[in-house]
Amino acid sequence: MASIRSSFQLFPRHATHGAREIVLNIIKTAKGPMSTKEVYDLAIKRTGTKFAKVEPLQDIKSLLEAKRAAGIKIPRKLPPHPNHEIRSIKYLKTVVLPDLVARNALEKFMTKVTLTPEQVRRRVEAAPSNEQKVLQQTLSKPINAWLWRPNAPAPVTSPAPEPTGPRPRGILALTPAAVGVGGDWSHLNKRRQRARELKVE
Repeated sequence: MASIRSSFQLFPRHATHGAREIVLNIIKTAKGPMSTKEVYDLAIKRTGTKFAKVEPLQDIKSLLEAKRAAGIKIPRKLPPHPNHEIRSIKYLKTVVLPDLVARNALEKFMTKVTLTPEQVRRRVEAAPSNEQKVLQQTLSKPINAWLWRPNAPAPVTSPAPEPTGPRPRGILALTPAAVGVGGDWSHLNKRRQRARELKVE
């Protein structure tokens, strides 16, 4: 009988390479900064074997049922998209995005945004009826929002240019002879002569 794979293998709690690849590609090719919800919605639209896991959805359900029958405690509710690299918005928000920030690939920042009429309508409709009027007024103005963008690479610093022009007053230029180049060290033994030569090279 085939061994039952761990649920940690089916739903890893770390950011997989495929998940990072999807999110980075979405944010880097976007026309501007994106919210977590926008990244998630676009990620779920990705289809094909490149972005899908090997196990079909029915196989995942069968595997979880087998584990449950074996007395292994597992969640009864599957993620919204169990056979997709970005299986849930929680996985994206708490695992994948923080992982990319730790790798200096992404930056999260706060800014003011103006919601579209459609965005305002959806948020108002989702609120309790006694809060909708106040929420409508609040959302009609620019609001604070956390967005994601690619992290700008650190600027490459060039070495400081050599000073040109007259030397500042009080600072004298040292000649080779002043630091011992060409000096007569015949009075020293061989070991000390070699040490002195290395010192002034």
